[in-house]
Amino acid sequence: MVGVRAQDPERAARQVRRHAAVSAALGHEDPAQALLALAASADLPRSLAELGVRSTDLAAVTDEVMSAPYSNPRPGTKEAVEQILWAAWNGELL
Repeated sequence: MVGVRAQDPERAARQVRRHAAVSAALGHEDPAQALLALAASADLPRSLAELGVRSTDLAAVTDEVMSAPYSNPRPGTKEAVEQILWAAWNGELL
């Protein structure tokens, strides 16, 4: 599972259990894919672009995210945040 820290086995086990519970509830192995499919079936927005976020605003959003760090299983680099935001803007999963 992506993002689970091997050095914290208890936390990793909780995340795996949560992932399994969400997968079971949604009836799909990949909860993110299941949520995208659900949104599509309800004709809901599936990207930041569909929510009205302009591509020209992504740099400012990146800066805002980087100015307020929080606990994350991966280091929050500017490049990683940009990659995530561009994927979300395009409605893609990483």
